[in-house]
Amino acid sequence: MIDQLEELFTLAEKNEQGREERAAFFAALRAVTTPAAPGGVPGAMVVAAVRGDFLDQALRFPLLAEAIDAEVFAITPMSEAELRSAVTGPAAEAGLGFDGAVVDAVVAEVRSDDPATEGFGAGVLPLVSQAMYAAWGHREPGGELDLRAYRRGGGTTDAVNRSAQSLYDGLPPPPKSRRSRVRCSPC
Repeated sequence: MIDQLEELFTLAEKNEQGREERAAFFAALRAVTTPAAPGGVPGAMVVAAVRGDFLDQALRFPLLAEAIDAEVFAITPMSEAELRSAVTGPAAEAGLGFDGAVVDAVVAEVRSDDPATEGFGAGVLPLVSQAMYAAWGHREPGGELDLRAYRRGGGTTDAVNRSAQSLYDGLPPPPKSRRSRVRCSPC
């Protein structure tokens, strides 16, 4: 699985070393996806995720153009029904209680003002996932997920920030510089 394939076009363009690393990446990718014998199966199946606004750049490279031409699976923004199901589905599968007001809050928070997105922009699922994870951690022991727990977890507006800050705060302090002191004495 290759995530954020677009970095081949952003980071690698900055210098010669990046372009060399990209060429090595393509060589390795070609090696694992080419059958060892004629009519054989490739050594690996590769799934790559790339943002739609980078498809034109991916098409410049024959290996990627060939893969894109063979099979592209586009992930479009979710509908409201799909988003509601993504929020409630895991709890329902586990037989856990869920307050409907939480779903309404999530939908309201992630709804886009851009009419072109038809309600929800791309990329809301990871944000919602983090918000729900934080909310479950803030619910009353044995209780259902309610709006109060969702708000305590930060909702979709602050859950990621809180999680990142918590991880950052838990990092050990950087090691102190170990410069050796050199004593100079007059000659």
